[in-house]
Amino acid sequence: MSISRNPTTGIGSHRVQPISSLDDYDRASPAVDCVLITIVDGSLAVLIHRRSQNPFAGKWALPGVFVHFGESYERAAERALRDKGGVARRCYKEQLEARNEPNRDPRGWVVTVAYLLLARQELIIENIRSAGDAELAFIESVSGHDLTDAARIVVGSSRTAVELAFDHDELVRSGIRRLQAQIWYTALSLEFVPEAFTLRDLQAVFEAILGVTLNRASFRRHVLEVVRLVEPTGETQTNVGHRPAALYKRGSEFGSAQS
Repeated sequence: MSISRNPTTGIGSHRVQPISSLDDYDRASPAVDCVLITIVDGSLAVLIHRRSQNPFAGKWALPGVFVHFGESYERAAERALRDKGGVARRCYKEQLEARNEPNRDPRGWVVTVAYLLLARQELIIENIRSAGDAELAFIESVSGHDLTDAARIVVGSSRTAVELAFDHDELVRSGIRRLQAQIWYTALSLEFVPEAFTLRDLQAVFEAILGVTLNRASFRRHVLEVVRLVEPTGETQTNVGHRPAALYKRGSEFGSAQS
């Protein structure tokens, strides 16, 4: 790998950080990676893009960037989502995990902080660039296994299975584990539905994340009475070809949506 260097200082041309006593020590390059998950047609999907540069040029990967000097990890994640995933809108996000395995990047020692981001399908699709370097890929379970044990990423109408660059397959599984672990007692599921929704809509979200079919009565009792995740709006569906269902909203105990 060739590195462009300043002929006077011998320092890489990308460097902005001033020289200091810390340069006597080995230091990793900080990066961020974004695991943006949504639900498409009842199935989990993740935002990926095709890499244009080495390493792994031409392979699919999560949107990620190196953190600029003076930039927060959160701002870097927003930049990665915009520049690599084509999504400029704000999404729910939380830190997922940090990975510092010495050999995870062939360019050198790169420590990444992964973010879990959640959004409704329509909010993502209308923001993805039409250039073709970003796509929502489905997350499927390998027959007989849980998503967190053996999930595969499939792209295109043919649903071709792909292996993501770096350790991004593991980051996707980590994001799924976080969702499954928190789904029953947090409001994360509400990031996948509009402000007003039916209980059938919400149950479909739970089933997509958990990969199981839930008992209708038990599910409704849990979200309405046990954790009070939702409450009725007093309104029903309109312009539907069947008996209109009651509409619900985020429960007052769970506050407003987080971004």
